[in-house]
Amino acid sequence: MSAHDPADADVVLAVRGLRKSFGKMPVLDNINADLHRGDVVLLQGENGSGKTTLVNLLTGILYPDSGSITISTTTRPETIRFPVSFLDNVNPIQHFGPERMASKGLGRTWQELRLFRNMDAVDNLRVAAPNKKGESIKSALWPSTKARAESIATTERSRSMLQRLGLSSVSTHAAATLSLGEARRVILARALASGSEILILDEPLSGLDLKGVREILDLLKLLLRERTLTLIIVEHVLNLAFVLDVATKVWTLAEGQLREDSVADVSRDLVSWRSRFNEHHAPTSHFSNSTSNRVQTLCRGGRLITFKSKAVTNSRSEVILSAQNLIVNRFGQILFGATEESPLCVELERGCLHVLEAPNGWGKTTLLDIFAGAVRPNAGTIHYEGHPLGGLVPWERRRLGVAYLPSNNGLFSSLTDREHQRLFKVKNSASKHRRVSEFSGGQQKWFAFSCITQAPNVKLLLLDEPLNELDHEHALAAWCTIRDFVERGGTVLVAVPRTLDAWNYD
Repeated sequence: MSAHDPADADVVLAVRGLRKSFGKMPVLDNINADLHRGDVVLLQGENGSGKTTLVNLLTGILYPDSGSITISTTTRPETIRFPVSFLDNVNPIQHFGPERMASKGLGRTWQELRLFRNMDAVDNLRVAAPNKKGESIKSALWPSTKARAESIATTERSRSMLQRLGLSSVSTHAAATLSLGEARRVILARALASGSEILILDEPLSGLDLKGVREILDLLKLLLRERTLTLIIVEHVLNLAFVLDVATKVWTLAEGQLREDSVADVSRDLVSWRSRFNEHHAPTSHFSNSTSNRVQTLCRGGRLITFKSKAVTNSRSEVILSAQNLIVNRFGQILFGATEESPLCVELERGCLHVLEAPNGWGKTTLLDIFAGAVRPNAGTIHYEGHPLGGLVPWERRRLGVAYLPSNNGLFSSLTDREHQRLFKVKNSASKHRRVSEFSGGQQKWFAFSCITQAPNVKLLLLDEPLNELDHEHALAAWCTIRDFVERGGTVLVAVPRTLDAWNYD
């Protein structure tokens, strides 16, 4: 893409000739880009295109092989050239790293929540406040009057920010008890509390229901109106339409190169892709018509939609898993069974695709954990193929044919792809003996999905948000794989925060 003068007063971040390779494999090659004050950039690209690598380079987590980064959030622009000289690298003031970039006003959020789970929302913001006087052993042991006054002021600022962002009701709640939408808003507030002027958001809408998505988008629009804030947003295909609603430009990574696309062009491409998905790949396109599907209303706004394969459309299929009268209490909260009338009862039919739709905080992941044996319910029974699962641990359930893909992929970062395939008993000549920690997030998701769906003796697939992190083509391929698995007589339970069939973005 064309490069402008980094001395332009409106440019807050300029990248010139940025390159990064891992071994002999180039990932980014001669990247040039300008980020203007107030920009909202959607950063997109296929799995493995280098999105995370670029973000890690900009935030100081990785060192570029060559090139330069100029950051101009303050009145005095600073240019860092690579490779960094030895003297600059050992100089604690000039050292390139996350702390230095954060001190210049460049912050980021992660796809993982990364909150201090046992601390409340206020304290999670307090720790982000920069340059606190009390951050020393001496001040911790013998706090001065100034340090105490500063601590009180930081607490008040944190409470005020949470109140402005609509989070005052959960300000004293431990992070572990927050819903996903609340946690993501606290993470945004914490990034702002650190003084960030340029904020890189890594999949801020991932896993959110429509209510949570609207809350985050409304919050971003509010911040853009009230603050001089510049955003780079990374999102996967399910949420691109939401981000395009606020984006001013699009950066697309492909084959190591970065180009700038218009929001209008990317929106048209996405509409075309969604139309193709709904016509050829959505559940109702390859399973029975809607009149033979079954919808079970569950407690607290959840529902279970059963799509029957064509082989069992005209007859009721056999129940493969039955959960009766489940009562579940996690982290001090009653998810199911809060009253005598609300214990959870679920039946999964063989040869069907079951889609569990429920809002954030409902307990979708917990329910899949229970079926897989990772969590035990407080009460209730679960039968699989007519036999009680009782206290069977996950690997014993796997031997019976129950396979589980959690939303975090469940891979071992220190093992290679070949070693994982041996664990899953999957043969694949295309494996490259790479550690999965070297894969991008989307590559890890697709690799885990491929292993679990190709593993032998799988009768029931439990999939927790399997399309998260996948690009356009891999999302289509995932649905085709699910369809083929069901048509061969398998059973699938997919947990999602909102409907995937209609893809309603209104």
